[in-house]
Amino acid sequence: MLDVLLDLWREILAPWTTPLWSSLDFWRWLSLILLTLITVTIIFRKKLLDWISNKRRNEHDKRIFEGSDALLGERALKNVLDYVGNNHSYLVTHMEPVSCFCRFFSEEQNQFLHKKLRNNSITLVEKLTALENFMALNFFPPFSHETGADLRLTMQPHLNIDRGGEPQLSGKYEQYREELNQLLDSATSAYDEYRRMVKQVLMI
Repeated sequence: MLDVLLDLWREILAPWTTPLWSSLDFWRWLSLILLTLITVTIIFRKKLLDWISNKRRNEHDKRIFEGSDALLGERALKNVLDYVGNNHSYLVTHMEPVSCFCRFFSEEQNQFLHKKLRNNSITLVEKLTALENFMALNFFPPFSHETGADLRLTMQPHLNIDRGGEPQLSGKYEQYREELNQLLDSATSAYDEYRRMVKQVLMI
């Protein structure tokens, strides 16, 4: 039955199809159409693959940001930096989230896939680490007998006349204060650049 139907269709279409098979213009147009379809398929396939790749990358990077932000959010970091800058002192517990944030990004599994995001996060960690190193070397308990998790450390207390330091050494203290302010400004700027890039790339 199918063979009969096919034969009938061939017989009916023969007056129109027979001239086409021998027409050079027909084959040119057919070739052009096929070439166009192949080109469009290749282009849109690449765009589709790129879209899927970017979507997966952004999902990964969003998880990384959310993980780091849970350890140390923008407001929490700015509060710590402002406190240190205004008081030249801090509680040990103040800096623990900063240390956790830096350790988080030190692990390969927590690296951003987006190149600019990764570079911004590396720069931020470098600035925060430089600040931590300075504070580790130059902040001490104002009284040697103080201990505990909430121990308060102050910058060079023996040089600070407001904390009983020697007046003739106040010039030296100013040098430490200037260096601290530079480190705080660098850390703040690095975070702002990092956060702007997160918003631009991940839209959060």
